[in-house]
Amino acid sequence: LAGFTIFSILGYLANELGVDVKDVIKGGGSTLAFVSYPDVLARFAVAPQFFATMFFLMLFTLGIGSASGLTGGVITIICDQFPLWKKWLVTLVICILGFLMGLFYVTPQGQYILTLIDYYGGGFIIFILAALEVIAVQWVYGINNFCRDIEFMLGRKTGWYWKFCWAGLIPTVLLVVLAYVVFNSKPLKHGIYVFGPVAIGVGLVLTVIAVSMLPILFSSGVFKRLRKGMGCFEAVVDVFRPSSKWGPADPVLRVQYIDFVAGRGKDQQMEGIDNQATDIESHRF
Repeated sequence: LAGFTIFSILGYLANELGVDVKDVIKGGGSTLAFVSYPDVLARFAVAPQFFATMFFLMLFTLGIGSASGLTGGVITIICDQFPLWKKWLVTLVICILGFLMGLFYVTPQGQYILTLIDYYGGGFIIFILAALEVIAVQWVYGINNFCRDIEFMLGRKTGWYWKFCWAGLIPTVLLVVLAYVVFNSKPLKHGIYVFGPVAIGVGLVLTVIAVSMLPILFSSGVFKRLRKGMGCFEAVVDVFRPSSKWGPADPVLRVQYIDFVAGRGKDQQMEGIDNQATDIESHRF
């Protein structure tokens, strides 16, 4: 539906301006929303002001919705990690910080900053993190363990279709798309402006910061186990094991979960680096 809307607008403008469709938009993605669409709305024969008002009201509503979802995710993570902190205070601080950082994007060079951060901080890096997340859950923790947890929470068994998608299709597609993006990447530019080496370096630093948390936390976990006297290989394998605290936080549900896992039996676990459930007996209260 979005494709029909976008290309109908672009086709109409290309016909009116007498240019090719690819030449209609010279700037970044924001040009489509703030230049191309208003241009078409201004050409309406009936009440162009009304439709323009409704269009920008829609953009405002979408912006509020997106900001609420993204900000809510950050607030929830912080409040879950620090339950004693007051939620309203966390919300206030996050909103103020977000507002201050957003001021960079309304400067004359804000679109260039947005393009750079969007590409290196929210572009192909998403495929890297998503692929690693799927692999960690479905292959390190184990697809059967994951489906077992779903069955415990929802009371429904997971079919083969979902197992195939989660463990095979999705990580494969993500890695293929990532490889395609990397091998077909072109110099980053905004309109006719091509970003220089310094800007590219800043973007790569953003990417490294986002990805580096995984090896840093992994190395930290291995180092802690080495200090406890484990061997190197044993420490690496132990990092992949689920924590002894894994399971529902509610004590009653935790006992039910442990009994549920014990009843399923270890013969249903998948083989791998370490996809076995944690020692059930060690979780008894």
